[in-house]
Amino acid sequence: YTNVKKLKSKVSGVTLNQGKAKKLKITQIYAEKNKKIVKHMRALTYTTSDKKVATVTSKGVIKAKGTGSCYINITAHNGVNTRVKVIVK
Repeated sequence: YTNVKKLKSKVSGVTLNQGKAKKLKITQIYAEKNKKIVKHMRALTYTTSDKKVATVTSKGVIKAKGTGSCYINITAHNGVNTRVKVIVK
């Protein structure tokens, strides 16, 4: 088994209107290509920096709540992380 070396997002930022939603697509790049990730470890964790602007589900679906901007932080089981900026109009 192996660990996650890097998380890659297809977009660096997302702009949404209030009430809209969008699913993030995150690619995990493993430290060793021929090995798999440990199955009993948790999947990616998604958190928001401001719940008043946008929320995010455990599956990576962003829901726009109020006008402003925030970041969605994505963390792998071994602490490797990335973030995506969200702007809500």
